[in-house]
Amino acid sequence: MVLDGRAGAIIGDAHGDAVAGDSFVVPPDTMFEVSNAGNVGLRMLCCLPVGGQALTDSATFTPPWAE
Repeated sequence: MVLDGRAGAIIGDAHGDAVAGDSFVVPPDTMFEVSNAGNVGLRMLCCLPVGGQALTDSATFTPPWAE
């Protein structure tokens, strides 16, 4: 869920933007990417299953809340 700002999202082959108040759900086993699509800070609420992985700067890691 986007709390502030504008998020650019790629979910599978779909591309779109989400703004404050918008939510999106990623189906299981689907690659996705979220980025800041605006010129102000992006603040989001994100939930991942246990073992969910994130990628940043070409390094994969499990966020603390998904452990």
